[in-house]
Amino acid sequence: MCLLFVNFDGMKNIHLSLLIAFSLLIFSACRNGGEKTGQKSTDLITTKTLGLAYLEEFKLEEAEKEFLKFIDLAPKEKLGYANLGLTYLRMARYPEAGKQLMKAIAIDSKDPDIRLILATVYKMNNERDRAIAELKDALTFAPDHIKILYEISELYSTLPDSDSQKQREYYINSLVEKAPANLVPRLNLTDILIHNGEFDKALEQMEIINKQFPEFPKEAVEYYDRTLALLRSRDKEKAIIQFTIFHNYLKVTSPYQSGIMDLKGPGGSLIGFPVITFDRQSSAQKVENVSLLDVINTPMQLLLQDWI
Repeated sequence: MCLLFVNFDGMKNIHLSLLIAFSLLIFSACRNGGEKTGQKSTDLITTKTLGLAYLEEFKLEEAEKEFLKFIDLAPKEKLGYANLGLTYLRMARYPEAGKQLMKAIAIDSKDPDIRLILATVYKMNNERDRAIAELKDALTFAPDHIKILYEISELYSTLPDSDSQKQREYYINSLVEKAPANLVPRLNLTDILIHNGEFDKALEQMEIINKQFPEFPKEAVEYYDRTLALLRSRDKEKAIIQFTIFHNYLKVTSPYQSGIMDLKGPGGSLIGFPVITFDRQSSAQKVENVSLLDVINTPMQLLLQDWI
C-alpha cells in the first residue's frame, strides 16, 4: 500500500510542467512499495493526471493520447471513455465523442456527469431533443444535480413555444429550490414572474435577492427601486425594462459570477466537465471523490491511496 500526503497551501496558478513533475513524484514514491498492482495503480494515476492537465490547457491531441493509454490500462473503467469523449467533444468530433460516452454509460448508466457531457454533445450537434431527453433521464436518478437542471432550463429557453417556456419555468423553480443561495436561477425566475404578470411573487423574489446580496452596485440600486415601484403599481411592461437593466448590472458582480461558476464551470458548459473519480468495482486503484487538478489548483491536502 502506498500512502502519500501533500500540502499545497498558498500555491496558485500551477502550470502544466509543475503538474507533470508532481505526477512523476507520485509515480516514483508509490513505485517503491508496489510490485505489479502498485505499478498499475501509479500508471493509472499518472495517466489520469496528465490527461486532465492537458484537457485544462486545451492540449487536446495530448489529452487524447493519455486517455487512450488509460483505456488500455483499465478497459473496464468509465473514466477513460468519459474523458476521451469529452476530449472529442472539445475537438468538435461529435460522433466519436458519442461513441466513447456510450461506452462509459455501459459501465455506469447512472453517472449524471457523463450524461451531462453526452447531452452537450447532442446540443452541439444540433440534436436539441436528444439532449433534453438525455438530461431528463439523468434527473430520474439524480434529481438534485444543479448543473443538469440549469442546462435543461437553458435548452428550453431557446424554444419559443408556450409548452417549452412552461418547462423552463418548472426547471428554474426546481433549481431555486435545490440551490436557494444561487443568485442566477432566482433572477431568471423573477424575470419569468414579471413577464407572467405575477407581481406579488416577483416582489417576493426581489426582496429575497436584496437580503441575499451583500451590496448592490451603485448603478443598480436605482433600477431595483424602480422595479419594485412598478411591480407594486402593476405596470408590467415598464417593470420588465427596469428589471432587465437591474439584472444586467448584477451579471458583472462577484456573487452572480460565482453562481454561474457553480452551474456551468469556469469555461462554461460548452466545454464540458471532466469525470474525475475511478469506478469502485472495475479499477485496481481508488481515488475517493477528488481530482489531482482540483487539489493542485486549490489550497488543500491531498490523499492518494492505492487500493489492493
